[in-house]
Amino acid sequence: MKRRDFIKSSSVVGSSGLLFACGGRTIKPLAVPQQGSALSIPKSAIKNGQLLIAHPDERYPISIAQLDDGSYTACLMQCTHQKCETAPDDAGYICPCHGARYDKRGQVTKGPAEKNLKRFDVQDLGKELTLELN
Repeated sequence: MKRRDFIKSSSVVGSSGLLFACGGRTIKPLAVPQQGSALSIPKSAIKNGQLLIAHPDERYPISIAQLDDGSYTACLMQCTHQKCETAPDDAGYICPCHGARYDKRGQVTKGPAEKNLKRFDVQDLGKELTLELN
């Protein structure tokens, strides 16, 4: 690869990551009612096995994902490496800043992050989920 081609391709990749890090989220997190220290989420709001909800006290959203076994998991979308906002992908989550990857349970699958994403307890109550913030 020629130096000029490398610089062009690097600038495109780098700028797309920068745009995301500067608030380029494509899906607006859903605001859900808080009841004490819990959030109630109707299952009907979860499309394609995933939903972003606004955390009432954090700048980062929470992702609720349905796992292959039908259960649900919830993770704060804050990379544990340098606090960039992660993005959902088919395998779980990716950090656009430095490429860290997490599975749908929030467990690190690729560095540079060494710690898993913060998780929240989720209870399946039939037609809705309750997410405990503590």
